[in-house]
Amino acid sequence: MAQSIHSQANCGAFGPNCATCTSVACLTCNQFYSLSNNAQTCNECNVANCLQCGQFNNFCSNCATGFSISTFGGSCIQCNVTNCLNCQSQNFCSLCAPGFTVLAGGASTCTQCNVANCRSCSSTNTCGTCLSTFSLSGNTCVTCTIANCLICSAPNFCKTCSNPALEPSTSGACITCTIESCLQCTTNNICASCASGFTLSPDLEHCFGCNIPNCITCDAQNSCGVCSPGYSLNNNGAGSSCDLCSISNCLSC
Repeated sequence: MAQSIHSQANCGAFGPNCATCTSVACLTCNQFYSLSNNAQTCNECNVANCLQCGQFNNFCSNCATGFSISTFGGSCIQCNVTNCLNCQSQNFCSLCAPGFTVLAGGASTCTQCNVANCRSCSSTNTCGTCLSTFSLSGNTCVTCTIANCLICSAPNFCKTCSNPALEPSTSGACITCTIESCLQCTTNNICASCASGFTLSPDLEHCFGCNIPNCITCDAQNSCGVCSPGYSLNNNGAGSSCDLCSISNCLSC
């Protein structure tokens, strides 16, 4: 059978600071007092600015307004930082209310931070650091779960790889791209485009030097394969020049 719960007026058997009780034990104590281990009395809480101590009198479970519980509960720390839920030292915030974050670079201010997946804002609603698996792009935290990627410019599209030996591919992955004079690869060491003055080999694995005037594509180092319109490949030697073809309607001189 459930026991009746009595108010303070009927709890005198457990001392003047027992707020509620049953016939055999005190249930709750008044502010600044904590329940003894045997629930037979209320002992004064020895922590300054503490409203309620836990099982032991020297450990606070609820501090007064403007104070927060220290890491181990042994003291109530002054915490007058607006929108702060908990301070780790006097007026030095460690946890802000939902929708706010500790200002990046300092912990004395909780700034409004309604940027999705942002860990810390540098100013009001301006993200400075995103949560893990996200990357800052503009003022947006985009998903960034690509292996070996440091920074994404769009969701799961890598901009900067964390490993210097890797490069972002055309699809946004981090791949090996060690082809000399290649600007970007599609997959490991398969080139998509070469630097200016170079042309891509048919197997996509080399960038040939192609410094022949009026040549569109080289098929070997400085050996032209296709000339610009109006020019014809010189068939003498290795095809290393593109000559002007001024004969009307002539495709090849």
